[in-house]
Amino acid sequence: MATPTTATATRETRGRQKIQIKKLKNEASVSHPSVDAILDRYLSENPLEDADTDIVPCFEEFNEECREASEKLEVEKEQTKETYCYCNGGAEE
Repeated sequence: MATPTTATATRETRGRQKIQIKKLKNEASVSHPSVDAILDRYLSENPLEDADTDIVPCFEEFNEECREASEKLEVEKEQTKETYCYCNGGAEE
C-alpha cells in the first residue's frame, strides 16, 4: 500500500459546510431582468435613461433590420407556398 505524501497527510478539510439560504436582495443581479421590466423599458417613450448615448441609433438601426428581415421572411413564405401549390397541381393543404 502506498504511503500518503506529506501534502495529503497534513491537509485538513473544514468538513461538510452548511450553506445559508437567504432571499436575494436584487434578483436581476443573478440572471436576466424580468420580462415585465424589459417590456416596460421597450414600450416606454425613452427606452434608455441616457438618451444622449450612441445606443439609441443602434436600437433604431437594429429594429429597422429586424423589420426588413421579417418582411423578407414573409415574402419567402408566400413564394414557398406558391411553389408548393404549383408543384402539387394546385392542391393546397
